Formats: sequence, structure tokens, C-alpha cells
Amino acid sequence: MPNRTGLSPYLPVLLATAAMDLCRWYIAAGLFFMIPERGSISLLPSGLALTGAMFLSLLMSRLKKRRIADLLAHTLGLAASLCLMLKSFTGLPFHFSKGIAGFFGAYSMISTPGEWFSLALVLGWTLLLWLRGRHLGSRPGDYKRTVARFDAGILLIFAVYFLRMGIRLEDPHAISSVSAYLLFGILAIYAARNRDRDRNFIHTTSAFGLVLLFTVGFILLGTAGVVLYPLMADTAGEVYSVIRKGTEPFQPLIIAFLRFLFGRRSAVSAGTAGAGPSAEELSAGPPREPGFWMQLFEKILVYSIGGILAILTLLIAGYLLWRLAGYLFAPGKKKDEGIAFREFLRILLQKISEGTGILLRAVRKIPEILLKSRRRNLSAGSSAFRKLISWGRFSGIRIETDETAGEYGRRLAKAFPPVSDAVRAIVRYAESETYGEKALSGEERLELRRARRKTGTFRLLPLRLANRMGFRR
Repeated sequence: MPNRTGLSPYLPVLLATAAMDLCRWYIAAGLFFMIPERGSISLLPSGLALTGAMFLSLLMSRLKKRRIADLLAHTLGLAASLCLMLKSFTGLPFHFSKGIAGFFGAYSMISTPGEWFSLALVLGWTLLLWLRGRHLGSRPGDYKRTVARFDAGILLIFAVYFLRMGIRLEDPHAISSVSAYLLFGILAIYAARNRDRDRNFIHTTSAFGLVLLFTVGFILLGTAGVVLYPLMADTAGEVYSVIRKGTEPFQPLIIAFLRFLFGRRSAVSAGTAGAGPSAEELSAGPPREPGFWMQLFEKILVYSIGGILAILTLLIAGYLLWRLAGYLFAPGKKKDEGIAFREFLRILLQKISEGTGILLRAVRKIPEILLKSRRRNLSAGSSAFRKLISWGRFSGIRIETDETAGEYGRRLAKAFPPVSDAVRAIVRYAESETYGEKALSGEERLELRRARRKTGTFRLLPLRLANRMGFRR
């Protein structure tokens, strides 16, 4: 039977995306409705508002009525969602009203500024969810748009929880909300990918993989810092004692300089020098300590940042030591010792300057890399050949400027016989797509993926490292 509604291809993607967005905005709702005594947003009316707007937008687009009908339908739907949201919100008199007359009579009972502020928040929240549902229904999500929505949600969740951690505001539904968001997000991406499978699907560079990789590495590094905390504390204590003993002759000068800078600001007036704490300070009680999981997360965050800085420092120091060892162990010429030492300093400073220039150029390219996908317009063969160039560069074989793809492939196949067939297959399909202007079939794409998987195996890593270090030349 033919599909007359046109909803079935989009329905799994839209339902999973709506659930994913609902979890995301429910997490963000904690920043607006922070005081439990003032009421909180319920999940059921929020979900009904979002999905109702989405299905109404889909229905009106299929009926192809006039715009005035679309506007009236969405206005009535928004009004019904607003009434349902106000009825479920416990911080306003609408929650205790009975019937239509009591519901409208509750409006006259709002008097305090806090209640007016809560009413404005509920109105804005309902309008936001309705507009979001209408946007989802008007633009059914393909794979790229679904991945972009998932990535934006991940960034929003990070921002929300960093803010909550900064103001020390706990979220009792944090684990369940984030778990539900990840579950529905993965389902939405899987459904969108299955729907686009027959449409010449090409992989694109997505921020999801970058965010996931960074998050996993960040948490692992912070966890290692927590586990190694005793050793780090002992080392820090010994380093501090050594630094303190070494700077003992300069301590009077440092203290005098600090007093000169901050003495006037830290001075206590004579009238308040002997005064005790005020009544407000005494009645406030002891400061609230964060929970165990919040303290553990703060430790992981601090140790992650410190670990990243330590790793960067070690990498820079290792690079300088590697350059120094390469210079010292290289076959030198018979020169005067002073001339040789000056030459060494010149080369060292030149290498540092070159490395700093490369780092600055890379930093300047970061916004450009983040704003646009580097492989969006590449075909499967061209993308595989670019991966092959990167693979060969790591293995110590760079492509020449005047070298064709076939010549470079023959050099790689000769240097690495175990994967010669895979290298030739990648080059052949890249040339077929580029010069022959021929799209790859399903079997050819499968063979191309097998060739890429074969070249990326870890069993070739010793052979590639040996070729890179010059042991096989």
C-alpha cells in the first residue's frame, strides 16, 4: 500500500531526535528553575509540547493549507500547551485551580515579584519548546543534521554542568538525564544513517568523535591524577621544600615587594580591627560543603588540567632533548670547541624558532578547521587516498610534489609488501573516481573499506616505525 502521509521515512529519526532534544532542554531547565520551593518543570507536559508542535508542523505541511490555517493551528496548540504547563507547575496558583473559571481566576492571585518571574519563565519555556518542536517538524533530520544536533547538545550539557559546578548547584537527575540523552542521541543517529544508506552515503568529519575522544581522555587523565594523588603530593612537598631553601636569601626582598604592592589594600582600619563577626555572619551557619561526587569531579577536573599542562611541558622538553641528542650523536667535523658550541646554540635557537612558528600557524588554523569540514566534498576514493598519504607520511615515505598517485602507490607497495594489494586497490579506486569520473558501487566501496582496514592494522606498526627511523634503508 503506498504511503500517502510521507511520515514513515522520517518517523524513527524524528521521535528519537525529539526525545534527545527533550532530555537536553530538561537538563538546561535546571539553570532557570533553580529554587525547588518556587516550583519545577515537569517532564510530561514539556514532552507533550515538543512532540505536539512537531507532529502539528508535519501535519500542516502535508495538508498544504493556507498560512493563516497554519498560524491558527499553532496558536491553539501553544495555548493548550501553556495551560497544561501552568497546571503542572507547582509554584503558581494555577496548580491548585479547578475548572476553567478557577484557572483564569488564579491569574488574579499572582501578586509577588517572585510569582511574576516564575510565570515569565514558564511562558518562555513553553514558547521555546513549541518553537523547537515546530523546527524539528519543518526540517526532518538527515544524517548530517542529526549529528550536528547531537554535537550541539553535548556542548550544551558541558556548559550547563560547568556552570552548575561553578555555582555549586547539584542536579539530582544528572545521571539519568545524560544517560537518556546519549541513548536517544545514538538511536537518532543510527536511524538517520539507516535512512540515508541508499543515498550515496559518505562519511564526514564530525565533532561527535572529537568530543567523545577528548572527554574519555580527559576523564582518564583526571582519574589517573586522583589515583596518583599521594605520590604527587609527596613530590610537590619535596619540590616546595627545595624551592623554599633555594630562595631563602631572597625572601626579605620578596616579602617587601609584596607588601609594597598589596599592603594598602590588605590594611585593616582601626575601627574594625577588633570587631568580631556580625550577627548576619553568625546566623548564616557553616558553609555548605559539596557532596562526594562533586568533590571527586572537581579533583578529576583539576588534575586533568594539570596533567595536560605537564604532558605539554614534557613533550616540549622531550623534543628539545631529542634535538640535542641528535646533534650530539651526529658525525661532526673537526672544528674548534668554541666554534662548535656557538654553532650548536645557533642551531638550537633556530629549531626553537621554527617549532614556535609551526605552533603559532597551527593555532591560527584552529578556527578554520572547526568552522568547516575538511572532507565534506571528498569522495570515498579521494578520502581514502588522503588517508593513505597521511599513513605513508607517518611511515617515513612522503609524496613528492611532481609525483602522481600511481607512482606514489608503487613506492608504498614496494616498501611494504604485506599490504601492497591494499595500497594498489586504494590508488586504483581513487584514480577511477577522479580521472574516470565513475562512482563506486557497493562492492567496490566494501573492498575499499577492507583495504583501508588492512593498511591500518597494528601489526604493521613495527615495520612502519623501522622504515621511518631509517633502519630498513
